Amino acid sequence: LTLPVLTFDVSRFLLPDNAGMLVVVEGTGGSSCDVYVYEKEGHGWQQRLAASGRLGKNGMNRHRTTGDKTTPIGVFRLNTPFGQLPPMEGFPLDYIQVDSSYTWTDDTNRLVKDPGLPGEHVGTSGYLDYYDYVLDMGFNPEAIPDQGSALFLHCEADSWMSSSGCVSVP
Repeated sequence: LTLPVLTFDVSRFLLPDNAGMLVVVEGTGGSSCDVYVYEKEGHGWQQRLAASGRLGKNGMNRHRTTGDKTTPIGVFRLNTPFGQLPPMEGFPLDYIQVDSSYTWTDDTNRLVKDPGLPGEHVGTSGYLDYYDYVLDMGFNPEAIPDQGSALFLHCEADSWMSSSGCVSVP
């Protein structure tokens, strides 16, 4: 896999002092993107992953709205690690292995253990492969209506060419 020359400088991102990881998603046209993961070591950032990925069917957008099938542009705080598979070595202690009792609700933009609520039932068979491992992208943390919810960094499934706004990597 040969990725293009970087068009950004990780040292120029304005991040909280306690940030330990940085994920950069760079659109490369249409629903294609390159995803770079960095880990903070000392006073600098070390690249840990570079992969081609997929994003929203309609590309990226600074003013994302519900249903527009775009991936939001901005700096967001990744949180809520979860997935259908057991955690691997080194996973965060707050990782949640979901089953059919978990729902990502649109009205709170949060993961809750209640299968009766409307939203994405993230532990069900409809999300096999996609939601093996997931990080909430941290978009719209206040759950403002019509801005979108359930936008994740997650696994890429074989035949999947785009998303409704998430970012996927192999």
